[in-house]
Amino acid sequence: MAIPRTDNLRKARVVGGTPAPFWLKFIQRNTRWLVGIFLVFFFSAFGQSYVVSLNFEEIKSIHGFTDGDLGLINTVATFVSGGLVLVFGGLADRFSARLMIAASLPILGVAAFLYQLDTGPWAFFLALFLLRFAAHGLMTHVAFTLVGRWFEASRGRAVAITSAGQTIGQMVVPFGFVAIGAAIGWQLAWVTVSAVLIAITPFVVALFWVERDPDVTPGMTENRPVSNDHVRDYTRREALADPFFYAVLAGIVPMSLIANTIFFYQTTLVQFRDWDLAYFTSFFGIMAALTIPTTFVAGWLVDRYRSTTFLPLYLIPLAVACMILGWVEAAWSVPVFMALMGIANGFSLTLFGSVWPEVYGRRHLGAIRSVVVMVMICGTAVGPGVVGVLLDHGVSINTAFGGLGLLCCAISAAISPGAVSRSRNG
Repeated sequence: MAIPRTDNLRKARVVGGTPAPFWLKFIQRNTRWLVGIFLVFFFSAFGQSYVVSLNFEEIKSIHGFTDGDLGLINTVATFVSGGLVLVFGGLADRFSARLMIAASLPILGVAAFLYQLDTGPWAFFLALFLLRFAAHGLMTHVAFTLVGRWFEASRGRAVAITSAGQTIGQMVVPFGFVAIGAAIGWQLAWVTVSAVLIAITPFVVALFWVERDPDVTPGMTENRPVSNDHVRDYTRREALADPFFYAVLAGIVPMSLIANTIFFYQTTLVQFRDWDLAYFTSFFGIMAALTIPTTFVAGWLVDRYRSTTFLPLYLIPLAVACMILGWVEAAWSVPVFMALMGIANGFSLTLFGSVWPEVYGRRHLGAIRSVVVMVMICGTAVGPGVVGVLLDHGVSINTAFGGLGLLCCAISAAISPGAVSRSRNG
């Protein structure tokens, strides 16, 4: 059965007698907005777990924390930040992009400065909370909301281009931060990050000074998807009353929950398998290298077909990745796991940015996505906690990770009928 199409095949535009590829024309016409959202994704790296955890050993020494203390503080800070995203996420529907960015980047800069202080546990909690709220919550939420609202016929491609900032940040920022910290000390490194974030704010805000309107901006749109013209703008209340909302949510959440949980326990895994941690982390590049091209492939696909078509399908490589890592103890399981995670992550990023406006419209997108972001943030806090309890009660890490793969299979099977129905009917 043919997969439903959402738009006509786009042919190359002709410029000066030669065909101009759609990608090139699209980037040329939308450079300022694509670069702006890309940078927001990139700088959000400084509030992600793979960066804030780099100095946990030093922080434990300064404040006298145990691993359990840090885990509890992180869970509470993450939950609180998720709750505030739910409260303030709707502001992205009411205020301009430049105002939202002008607020969130300096908050992240202040948090980076507070993070290196040794003034006590409460100051550390405040710093960690602000890092999580500004970057992991608000900046990522605003970036996805803008790309979902500003781009329609080419939404998948726009998500692919801009979300690459997040992947590149994952590749570059931890390595660069460790190098800088080795040269000038970790505390001064955070001060440097703070200064850079505050200094870069006016430049990033300037990119958003003119807002992109896909309905009226001359020469900025391509053919709008015919089958999406009738999509009405749901309010948050109406979206929450739609049973399909929870099917989409169930399909979107596993990527962040599973990735955060597995990488949280990466040292436990390598000790259990008698591997070298450097061997495990050396394959992160494979995941990042596959994430970027996969986002472009996924972006092209969701621009031609509905996002809901692929919602159950991307969970399959994620499920296989978990089961291979959990149930195959050979060393080759690591690069295969990372490769499959990269493919799943690429699709996940694209779907996360495209499926909500496709199904629920653009007008209240910020308010609707704030619920999604809140659930995802809470999932990243709950996942490691649940697996930790299982490990404490004698469940092996092999069983725990393999079980995450089975969970993906169950979710994929459960949401497939609804996804197929929405793909057919719009």
